[in-house]
Amino acid sequence: MAKSKTPAKEETFEEKIEKLTVGELIDALEERRQKRKPLDAESARIKGEYDQIAQAIIEKLDATNVLKQGTSKAAVSISETVVPVMKDPDAFVKWAVRTKNVHLFTSNCISSPSWRESVAILSKLNSEKDLLDALKDEKRKLTLPPGTELFKKRSLNHSSLKG
Repeated sequence: MAKSKTPAKEETFEEKIEKLTVGELIDALEERRQKRKPLDAESARIKGEYDQIAQAIIEKLDATNVLKQGTSKAAVSISETVVPVMKDPDAFVKWAVRTKNVHLFTSNCISSPSWRESVAILSKLNSEKDLLDALKDEKRKLTLPPGTELFKKRSLNHSSLKG
């Protein structure tokens, strides 16, 4: 009776990398970069088309005063969040330091969740939903931290549906 040969275990990508010299790794890195370039360009083109379609959907849903819609393939809904816009950095920083609200800062900007929480507190609101509702009420005056204004960021949520 003949013994069956066990197939040789294939080397993993990590194992292959371990065996390469620095020069070979640099060349492999450059090869991957060259392979990625056309894919990145195609991906950027498709992302641009996706963003244009999403904007068209938002405009059409707005025109019909609808927030959600779906098909047998996918569903969309419009979500809104409030984000800060820095108008006067000096005024904002002075206020944040004076009132001990330094948690509003991140490494590169204002922390949106912390800023929204401060707006809610300053405006005597209970939640971000109340903040969005207050934005719809033109008579309602919101109190913003000094040196900031608000911007309502809108995006489209897209989920694939299993058929």
